[in-house]
Amino acid sequence: MAVFAQKRLEAHAGEIDALNVFPVPDGDTGTNMSLTWKSGVEEMLRNPTAHTGKAAEALAKGLLMGARGNSGVILSQLFRGFSKAVATRATLTARQFAFALQQGVETACRSVLRPVEGTMLTVAREAAAAATAAARRTDDLAEVLTQWRKKAQEALAATPEQLPLLKQAGVVDAGGRGFVELCQAFCEALENVETPEESVAARSFGRPALDRDVGAAQAHGDLPAPARVDGSSIAFGYCTEFLLRLDSADKGRKSLIFHEDEFRVRLEQYGDSVVVVADDGWVKAHLHTETPLEVLAWASGFGELDRVKIENMRLQHERLAKPKAEQDARGSASAGSRARNTEGSMAARAEPEQAVRAAGSTAASTAPSVLMAVPDAGADSDKPPAPCGLVAVVPASALADMFRSLGVDAVVDGGPTMNPSTEQIVRAVSGVRAETVFVLPNHPNVEPVVRQAVEWIVDRKVEIMPARTIPQGLAAAVAFARERSADENRNAMERAAGGVRSGHVAIAVRDSTLDGRAVRKDQYLGFADGKLVAVSDRLESCCLELVGWLVGDGCELLTVLVGADAAEEETGRLLERLKASHPRIETEVRYGGQPFYPYVFAAE
Repeated sequence: MAVFAQKRLEAHAGEIDALNVFPVPDGDTGTNMSLTWKSGVEEMLRNPTAHTGKAAEALAKGLLMGARGNSGVILSQLFRGFSKAVATRATLTARQFAFALQQGVETACRSVLRPVEGTMLTVAREAAAAATAAARRTDDLAEVLTQWRKKAQEALAATPEQLPLLKQAGVVDAGGRGFVELCQAFCEALENVETPEESVAARSFGRPALDRDVGAAQAHGDLPAPARVDGSSIAFGYCTEFLLRLDSADKGRKSLIFHEDEFRVRLEQYGDSVVVVADDGWVKAHLHTETPLEVLAWASGFGELDRVKIENMRLQHERLAKPKAEQDARGSASAGSRARNTEGSMAARAEPEQAVRAAGSTAASTAPSVLMAVPDAGADSDKPPAPCGLVAVVPASALADMFRSLGVDAVVDGGPTMNPSTEQIVRAVSGVRAETVFVLPNHPNVEPVVRQAVEWIVDRKVEIMPARTIPQGLAAAVAFARERSADENRNAMERAAGGVRSGHVAIAVRDSTLDGRAVRKDQYLGFADGKLVAVSDRLESCCLELVGWLVGDGCELLTVLVGADAAEEETGRLLERLKASHPRIETEVRYGGQPFYPYVFAAE
């Protein structure tokens, strides 16, 4: 079933991408869902099994780590819940399948901060309810799947009536459409005979065992080794991990009653960096504490301990630390370099020759386990971690050079139509040697993946900055200083990003109505902070109208980022018109190389 779904999502990705609420060529839902599902299938095929529950677990893990964009995150959560519901099932009945669908919807709904009707979640919820109703009437899995698919199609058709933006644009919800293709693929898989190249696992679902030994995974290269940190700054010195098998009612001894949330809260009283993963009678826990034996004694009241690991992080630091004088010398050089790079506009400072390249990660190519460790960062691994680090997601190499020159430690390739995966974010953050790592998503579609990635990282604090556009991200990067505290950097970057107005120009790919304005195919559209403010048959006119919206009485600097498809002669004429129209505003032009948007504007 999973392989059938992969093929169907790949075949229809372009059609789903085109169902963009905005009539511009940056739709990415189909691509994100297809790549997310592909990651799940690849993980499943790496762990072949005829056991449906185990296959479902592998698929769920692959989806989680490969999730791209909002649709990919929701898809991963749907099957995360599904996999937990079937984890112990070697085979599935129709009723069990329907129940798992319901569990998937509940899990996905909990993962979304503000669920909206008329979206992929609505389609999945309505379809699961129909499957549950069908399972009460029949044990025929094919019939249950058919009702699931039919209701998904009906719910998809109704999405424009639930979400005004869809109705205005004349499209159905793209994520919902992708989900319908998934339902259709499952139905087709049940009707088709297995082909020779498709294994039993390929028709199943997929995920890894909960009790995976993180230490063994590190030894085999599946996980990077923990980072070394400044011993004087370690508040809780013992890295403690254990696997706990919960006692069942027939064990014959009186045990504490396990509640995951209460268990996690109690562990947080013992220390920090707490992670708790509970599934099917097992609990995997990780924390940093000063009293590991006390933690283990308390935890043993819930059941039997297994695979206990305690490491003294202060002793690790003492063995590995270099002489302090050498560290101070390196730190001063770094601070001086940073100080020399703190003047000028965000674009003027972004010179490729000043680029600071990210340290290489030693993480293996396989997806990380639930507990993520920080990799050894190559040549600088003997240095203590900096107070703060910075990661940015950008859509073009020229923009990547700009961010690196501003002191960004790691850049992840991604943008409006190629969102990065959860694993890419995890690896980038884990490659930065810092106590706190800030992430600049630089696009709304990237934010859900970053939020999901943060949940996997336990070795340091990770914060997501409110940078939803490239100009906001550049402004935040200008304000960042590695040696400052996390609070100081957060405040400085939030102020900087909030002081920038962003705009971009795109070309309409279809006739539509947007924000109450009629749009024809091939017209130029100007968006200011996400709102359509300019429509024109001429690119120059559209840009001038857009900039008029962006600049205000207090605007001092206008930065123009030139896209990959913009003509040099056209850019020259535009710059002349902008200077003539706004003589008191300094105008700078930089080549950004971004796809789809001929020009991106930043007003400061």
